[in-house]
Parts: sequence; structure tokens; C-alpha cells
Amino acid sequence: FSGYSIEDGLSQSVVNCIFQDSRGYIWVGTQNGLNKFNGYNFGVFNYNPGDVHSIANNWIYSIAEDKEANLWIGTKGGLINYNRKENQFSRIKYTTPYAAQITDCVYEVKCAESGEILINTPPVLTVCNPETLSFAHYISPLAFDASVKDHNIPLLEDTRGRIWMASTKGLAV
Repeated sequence: FSGYSIEDGLSQSVVNCIFQDSRGYIWVGTQNGLNKFNGYNFGVFNYNPGDVHSIANNWIYSIAEDKEANLWIGTKGGLINYNRKENQFSRIKYTTPYAAQITDCVYEVKCAESGEILINTPPVLTVCNPETLSFAHYISPLAFDASVKDHNIPLLEDTRGRIWMASTKGLAV
């Protein structure tokens, strides 16, 4: 095993998520930025309030890759898309029809077998069509906990295509 730390170029010592993309890069989400590791060096992406193409927040919860090899990143500042062809980040804004407007904290992002992007912002599960950026929203039957959490809150798609959504109050399917 090899260990990597701030001294090796990692942006922060607390790692919230790790994802290996289809091209072999290791993406590391920390509490102080998004890191891209090529096996030798870290590239670091940080929030820049003056740049609309920077990540939306340095606190990274989750990273997923779609069928076009673009990344979807859940942050404490919302949903981010990294378009590989354009080599840039975009902040994806959306609203839900529910009273709980909590889309700024995206605790988990997954790519479903269907190609749709699953977004966990408890108590709301949002399903995004990545081609049209259209959204469908579903509210969990679990009690709503409005406090912001400092950790990932997972989603899982099982072998039957059912989506399991975690929250701080339990698990819903």
C-alpha cells in the first residue's frame, strides 16, 4: 500500500469519497476540494466565487460517472457536472416542488443502469436525465431532518432496479 497526504499534494486530509473513473483517474472528494490523481500527481479543483466554471463548494460528498464519461459531483453547494469534452465544470441548478428546498446539499450522486442520474437530497430523491437536464422528484416517506450533515448519505440501485435511499431517519425504497 502507498499512502498519500497533504505533503503529496492532496488538498485536505479528510477524504469523504473516492471514485475511479473509466479512464483510470482516481477522484478524491475532501472537505477542501476535489482532487484528480493520475497515479503520480494530484490536480486540485477548488471553489472560486469569481469563476462560474469552478466547483460550487469545496466540501465534496460524492462522485459518479455517466455513460458519456462525464462526472457528476455532489457538494455542500449543490450538484456539479464535469464535462470531459469541454473540460469544465458546470453548476446544475434545479428546484423541487416540495416545501423542503434543500438542493444545495447533494449528499449522494449515482448513475442508474438506465443512464439517469440519481441525486439524494433527503427527504427528496431527484432523477435527472443528463441529456435534457430534465428532473423528476420523489419525496421520501421518512421524517425530514433539516440539519446539514457532514458526511455522505448513500443511494443504491439493486438488481431489480429499485432505488434505496438513505436518510438520517432510516432507509426508504
